[in-house]
Amino acid sequence: MAIRDEIGDRFLDNLDRVQRTVGTYELSVAKGKGRRSVAQTDILLAAVVFLHASLEDLLRSLCEWKMPSANPEAFSEVPLVGTRGKTRFDLQDLAGFRGQTMDEIITRSVNEFLEKSSFNYPGDTR
Repeated sequence: MAIRDEIGDRFLDNLDRVQRTVGTYELSVAKGKGRRSVAQTDILLAAVVFLHASLEDLLRSLCEWKMPSANPEAFSEVPLVGTRGKTRFDLQDLAGFRGQTMDEIITRSVNEFLEKSSFNYPGDTR
């Protein structure tokens, strides 16, 4: 199965879980009018939180898939893996990557960066 299909299938599965959670809420709500209980609205809160997590997973997965082959400009804020954000490194730092291809190093750097990234606010990467 292609990575694109895996990402899409996981997102659709997650959306289905959100819909089932909302369905659980709808079943728990009496037909009458009036305020819903905290327990009932907590079910909706859980659905919103899961929906947000599903969107973050989708975005992170797409970045993980596409970024390693992106134009060099896409890496302007991605630090080299294992350097804790240092912008300068020397031969000693690079020696730790012996035997690895540039593609492997770029992929590891992108993955490490994405592990610490957030999609909560535009421009928020940490």
